[in-house]
Amino acid sequence: MISSFKFIEFLPMLHDTHAHLDILLQKLGELSDKQTKIDRNRVDNLLIQHEFVIQPTTNSANFEYVYRLLKGFEKVFFLIGSHPEIVKQDFDLASYLESQREVIVELETETEMSQKVVGLGEVGLDYHYTQEPEIIKNQIALFEEQIALGIKLKLPLVIHCREAFKDLFSIIKEYPEMHGHFLVHCFTDDTDALKQVLRFGGKVAFGGVSTFKSANELQDAIKFCPNDSFMLETDLPFLAPTPYRGKTCTPDMISLIAKKVSEIKQQPESEVWESSLTNSRDLFGVFF
Repeated sequence: MISSFKFIEFLPMLHDTHAHLDILLQKLGELSDKQTKIDRNRVDNLLIQHEFVIQPTTNSANFEYVYRLLKGFEKVFFLIGSHPEIVKQDFDLASYLESQREVIVELETETEMSQKVVGLGEVGLDYHYTQEPEIIKNQIALFEEQIALGIKLKLPLVIHCREAFKDLFSIIKEYPEMHGHFLVHCFTDDTDALKQVLRFGGKVAFGGVSTFKSANELQDAIKFCPNDSFMLETDLPFLAPTPYRGKTCTPDMISLIAKKVSEIKQQPESEVWESSLTNSRDLFGVFF
């Protein structure tokens, strides 16, 4: 008699170290800008295979909104963000830092929030759309304030860096207390840039760009990267991996990224997942 039993390959519990769930829900038409409640079943279904997801934010107001919206989901953890692109011509650093202080006071006094917030991010530098000295000066000032805050709160930084690695490394060098306590998210640069991150004890996160045919330098960096120094992320709903490039990235697509990293590093997918999970836990303290 032939058994009807079929072997089912073990699938790892997925995780995503950088996912903009609020923007994804907006893109899917399930969340408006002012909406304060969401379909719980819909979010649970989106994350059904995930062990955890880390939700970044872009500024203090965005954090307060997203935190209230998603704090009830056990799998979702948060970053308090101050994205460099909030720095415009009329940006008032002092006023912004005052609004951020209100969030930090709440973080320091509310036990539930302190358990759900695992880092500061996105923070960093982005020179892609500007070379204006005043804007760059204020981006740097804002970033340095976030570094100081991370040191004070003993929280890691999740860094957004675009076309600004020279300044990033010059700044990080001056804050040895942050060495070993930061992650460069959506890393898309080359091996030389990766070596600088590693020099300061940082980690990097690989996402959908790693699957692009044109990402040769990034793929070389992935191959070089030690297993104790990388994580997996989608940055959803942006940067969907091949073969969905240009479409809305969804939580399940993290599997395609893991598969590509596995191919590049010539390691079993299980090893890639385990490295990412271990490194995420080490940096963010996320445990189940």
